[in-house]
This record gives sequence, structure tokens and C-alpha cells, in this order.
Amino acid sequence: MSSTLQSAASVTAANEEGRRQHLVRFGYDPGGEQLTEARADREWSILKADFATAARQRVPDLAALEPATRAMAGDYIHHRRRLDLLLDACDAAHSAIRASGAGTDLVEQYADARDAFEDAVEEFGALRIRIEGALINR
Repeated sequence: MSSTLQSAASVTAANEEGRRQHLVRFGYDPGGEQLTEARADREWSILKADFATAARQRVPDLAALEPATRAMAGDYIHHRRRLDLLLDACDAAHSAIRASGAGTDLVEQYADARDAFEDAVEEFGALRIRIEGALINR
């Protein structure tokens, strides 16, 4: 590999690592730690900031939510964790293209991984809207 290509690969890896470090602030879990009750509480403490408004500056902790809303919040946490896996799948598919070239099969695998990620992002947004509605109606 030429020094220019090595340098570009190093920059790409550094950028990717930097992106992952930023995602940790929003709950990204590169280790895929098992979701225990304590872990779910920690993840909700990050995600509940999505629901703070001027009128609702304090969003309840997971244990303080009504059972139906708590179940939706649990789904939200699980779905956010699924997004991590799908993002990793996109990156793996993209890395395969970088390593082997843009063969039809690899490009299709990347497109499938990216479509699954984009669909999951939309589902995550729909879950957020449902939780918002439940919090408004409490």
C-alpha cells in the first residue's frame, strides 16, 4: 500500500474512532454490554434527555414511569442498542468494499445494511413520538 493510501486509511480510522467517541455520549455501546436493569437505567438516563422540553424539564427515571410508558422506554432502549449493531454492520460492509473493491455482491451487502439501518432509524423516531405522547398525557 502506498504511503498516501496508508495515510488516507489512518485518517479514515481516526475519523471513525472520533465518531464512535461522540456516539458514546448518546448511549452507543461498543462493547455490547448485556442489558441489565442497572444498565437500562443508565441508558434511559442518557436517552430521556430527548424528551426534555421547556414545559417538562425533568423527565422521570425509568422506574418512575407508568408501566405502559416504561415498556415503551424499554423498547426505545433496545431499539437504540439495535441501531449500534446495524451501524457496525454498515461499517463492516463498507470496510469490505474498501478492502476488496466495489464488487456487485459487496455493494449490495452494503446497500442492504444501510437500508436496514435507515429503516431502524425511522422506527426509532416513531417510538420516540409514541413515548412523547405518553409523557404528554401523564
